[in-house]
Amino acid sequence: MPPVVVLALLAVAILAQFFHTLFPRRITYLRRVILAVAGVALGELAGRLLAQGPRIGDLHAGWDLAITTAFQLLGNRFLREPSA
Repeated sequence: MPPVVVLALLAVAILAQFFHTLFPRRITYLRRVILAVAGVALGELAGRLLAQGPRIGDLHAGWDLAITTAFQLLGNRFLREPSA
């Protein structure tokens, strides 16, 4: 398994947990993980197509963080759990 896969999985796990800790009970943890996966995947694509910025190995951490943050904030806004 290439090292970038392990780094990407760690980035997804850390970012999902970080945003779940910051905004508890906004959306489910599964949705947080899905948004983190999408953010890291698009961050890697952006890192290859646009300016690369800071890197950790083959991982473009700046783009991953920026896009995942945008997805998580949009998820907080539009994917809220229905209130009881």
